[in-house]
Amino acid sequence: MNRQTPVHNLLSARNPSWGTLHDAPIALRFVEMDTEHEALKTLALCDVSAFRTIGVKGPGAGAFLRVQNVDPPPLDETYATRPLDDGLVVRLGADEFFLESGIESQTYDHIAHALTRNANTMPGVYPIVREDASFIIAGKRAREVLAQTCGVNFRNEPPGKVVLTRVAGVNVMILPSGDASPRYRVWLDPSYATYLWQQLDDIVHDLNGKVVGAACVYPQLA
Repeated sequence: MNRQTPVHNLLSARNPSWGTLHDAPIALRFVEMDTEHEALKTLALCDVSAFRTIGVKGPGAGAFLRVQNVDPPPLDETYATRPLDDGLVVRLGADEFFLESGIESQTYDHIAHALTRNANTMPGVYPIVREDASFIIAGKRAREVLAQTCGVNFRNEPPGKVVLTRVAGVNVMILPSGDASPRYRVWLDPSYATYLWQQLDDIVHDLNGKVVGAACVYPQLA
């Protein structure tokens, strides 16, 4: 396995049960699943950096995705998301998209292969190498974590649309989802992952939350 979450050592210190996703180790569980599920309702922090990411940019990027049977967000919906199997595609600008694989990655794999295979034969389409770290902050108290680290009031941010902001001084992209039990996906440059994870972990601990494994959030990984 060549890929590894940038917070692997921090997770390993907690002695989790490990699994594999897309040829990368992923921490599935840290304590009993019932305990983690309870934490997920109130406040939980989870690493999901094993999901693969890629960018597509250029004046032909939108047309390229449609040829691959992907329906990207329309031009007037910057920062909106659309499903990509059980992953997602985000419009970051007029000619730029962010894609994440999810667990089922057939469409993502097809797109990544097409970008690699045809890199020199697709005018106006440019692949962007991305190795984002990715975390989840979930539960009824998740907004309290963001309130301590970020200037955006996420009560006013609609689900399904990413927000580009800073958390604890780190540039991030955040996707809100859920309402009664909020959940936030956080993507960032992997070089800042250890620092940001430690900051979030400290706050989650102070708020009586827990670090949970990916199988708690995605039961199909169990």
